[in-house]
Amino acid sequence: MEKNFEQSLKKCKVEMPHWGVCTIIGVFLFCLFCAGIEAKEIEADPFFVGMELFYYDYKEDVPAPLKSTEYGFLPAVRAEYEQGFDGLPFLAKYLCRFAAGNTTYDGSYQDGTPVQLKTDNLFINIDAQIEYEVNTVTGDTVCLYTGIGYSFWNRGLGGSSPYDERYSWFHVPIGLKKDYVISPEIEIGFDAALLIMFGGRIEIDIYNTMVDLELGNKIGWQIRLPIKYRLDKESILRIIPWYKVSRIGRSNVWEKDGYTVYEPASETNQVGVRICFDFKTNLK
Repeated sequence: MEKNFEQSLKKCKVEMPHWGVCTIIGVFLFCLFCAGIEAKEIEADPFFVGMELFYYDYKEDVPAPLKSTEYGFLPAVRAEYEQGFDGLPFLAKYLCRFAAGNTTYDGSYQDGTPVQLKTDNLFINIDAQIEYEVNTVTGDTVCLYTGIGYSFWNRGLGGSSPYDERYSWFHVPIGLKKDYVISPEIEIGFDAALLIMFGGRIEIDIYNTMVDLELGNKIGWQIRLPIKYRLDKESILRIIPWYKVSRIGRSNVWEKDGYTVYEPASETNQVGVRICFDFKTNLK
């Protein structure tokens, strides 16, 4: 969050990319890909839980000598539930992810003086997806998916005047994944998706006032490389390296009594590994 105390700062226009248009384009490409291919019924892996360790690297786009970044390793827990439908080539997936911990704030004061502090973070992610598995004209099997997700980040900034920033946004994933069978016990996969953001907001508890701003909506992406190892007939161990890029556009400006507040554009890069244990599942 950037605080500018110059009254001459003009009110900016809220950045609102046409996420709806992007979604329509994605659906159109989805339909083109599906043309001429045969649907295949999906077997669900009902329930699995896992732990994550990931590196978080956040950077705001502010003019030098100003600086606002966050970085550090964070742990997370994750639970997923999958539901198949008899005779239908669809699978519903529901997931919840919770992460908390401290990161290092490497930034500056308004005059450009460097400062380093600890930030107390809380992340919550909730997603619902529909997957559609198909046999392509080349004979390969791929899985296409979309859905809706919600993300929340409480950023507790420290220092002499601590305050909280609460980010929230929705996204629509448009993704493709494919598994490669190495042996009866092992599968290796590839999973990539665009993440189309919408409905982004930030609440800032500052100046004894709750400031509510609209965030600019950007498109991010993620890649996962899941490895499945069958432990026995009813359980599977999954090891999933992943990389994710999230982008947020600049917000509108709040003005009061000569003060102005806005959220700069930012980019977050995350890289991590997830270890999951499946209960009562079967490899496809």
